[in-house]
Amino acid sequence: MRLATTLSRWQGLLALMLTLQVNADTAPDQLLELQAGPSFEPVGEARLTYPKAAASRGIEGWVMVNFSILPDGSVSDARVQESSWPALFDSHSLSFVDSLVYEPFEPIAGRDEGYPVSQIFMYAFRDNQDELSVAFARRARIINQAMARGDLDKARKKLAKLDDMNIRYLAEQAFADYLWAVYERRRGDWEASRLKIKDALRFADQAVSKISYQAMLHLAITLEAHAGNHALVVQHVDKLAAIGRPLGEDDPMQVIVNTSRDRLASPEPLPTQMKLTPCEYCTDSERFSDWWQLSRPRFALSGAEGMPEVAWLRCGTASVKVPLEANRVYRLPEVEAPCRVTFYADRPLQFTLTEYAEQGPVNMATASLSSLR
Repeated sequence: MRLATTLSRWQGLLALMLTLQVNADTAPDQLLELQAGPSFEPVGEARLTYPKAAASRGIEGWVMVNFSILPDGSVSDARVQESSWPALFDSHSLSFVDSLVYEPFEPIAGRDEGYPVSQIFMYAFRDNQDELSVAFARRARIINQAMARGDLDKARKKLAKLDDMNIRYLAEQAFADYLWAVYERRRGDWEASRLKIKDALRFADQAVSKISYQAMLHLAITLEAHAGNHALVVQHVDKLAAIGRPLGEDDPMQVIVNTSRDRLASPEPLPTQMKLTPCEYCTDSERFSDWWQLSRPRFALSGAEGMPEVAWLRCGTASVKVPLEANRVYRLPEVEAPCRVTFYADRPLQFTLTEYAEQGPVNMATASLSSLR
């Protein structure tokens, strides 16, 4: 047995720069800058190992850990954000994070807290295999047959029982979320289906075969296009090409992809309604969350019923915690990696995220809830 490469190995926090402006005509002296400081790389020989209790039972899993790097190079406030097998992997991952040491650095003036880091550790024995237990495979087959017959009531009951199983493999986690996504799509709940396929794709490229990954990406393309997330549509198409299964010129899905590419090239604002949903491993003060793949260099928030005060901005392996204000336009850092923003709150907020092109005036009225299509 071997430990697979972590899904997102931390290779140092990139320097990020965010520029905020009230509108396109704001004077230069009114601009506000937020900067996260120098790059970081762990020093020493700390090495992530596979937990013996999980290895002896043949169980795979993953853990997302948030922590801060302090100016003296030590790690502080490490906590589990999400996890698949808390009893087997959480404490092991936290112990590893606590053992990390970084080069000391000079903090930015007026900033007392450390720099935030979010990292996913994946524990797996194999790559790109549809590894399923006999019990899981049998239940999944029954669910597929029920949905094929249009018996959604039976499919829902079997899916609920599937959730009660102890998932042993990362592939099972991906397939369970995928089956839920298919079920929600067939009963007409596009948003619930989109959230489930996002979960399914979290480790699909590592845990399932190419043909299974292709099916998940096809569903994701349809759902993200319906939601207006054109950046993710193009990103999923690029992933299909990367695994050797590009869309053909005559593929009906090319119409969806071409529409997304046209929307991204247009200067028109792209408004999207966000709804924060409960997250199982959030803190007491951050019990609801959702994330969005950003497709434009600028974005703004507005909300008729409140909006989150803080978000995490992640661009590739870099991350920074950003305080939010309504009706301000945030400019993304100039990095090649795609950026996504994750919102947290203590209640299930609904608000609007509007993305803008780099050039052109910003009319904040376009960011109202009533402007959504």
